[in-house]
Amino acid sequence: METSNFDRFATMFVQTTSRRRALHLLGVAAVGAGSLSVIGTQSGLAKKRRRNKHKNQQQDTPEQPQQPQDPPAPNITIQSITVSPLAEAGHDNVVIEYRNIGTAAASGFRIGMVAVRQDGTVRNEVFSLPLTLAPGATATEAFRLGCAWLNNGTITARTDPSPVPGESATLTADNTLSQTFGAAVCS
Repeated sequence: METSNFDRFATMFVQTTSRRRALHLLGVAAVGAGSLSVIGTQSGLAKKRRRNKHKNQQQDTPEQPQQPQDPPAPNITIQSITVSPLAEAGHDNVVIEYRNIGTAAASGFRIGMVAVRQDGTVRNEVFSLPLTLAPGATATEAFRLGCAWLNNGTITARTDPSPVPGESATLTADNTLSQTFGAAVCS
């Protein structure tokens, strides 16, 4: 549209015979061109304001990237292995504390315990009954063991199976714990 107006003014300017008419056309063309630039500038500024307003609204409420939600799963960790005295001479309880740090209940697993004497003799692994543990819950299992296995011995506790049903295979590092005891832990 601007080029057609310019062409029309240029044609009229060339065809005019009087100086006064030529100056009049030149003035009209200048005013027209000036108003077009003002309109164009105002239109451009309005677009820029709208664009900046849209950007500011987006910056005020940034969208957080959606992180994939892992499905609820158990995560059993062996917390500690301690010795608890018994009234029976020559024997104590090995107490294994375990916790479900996952987001779902764990069931269908057992706690296994292996003892190794100071001389390297290995006692066959013994297991608890099948267990169930709610998310965030802590529990203990006690195994009766003779002092010859405890004094200067090593106890290893683990979950069976590992991983626990429903537990991720990448979370099994804490499913086993070993503890070596001193010479006079059991009497």
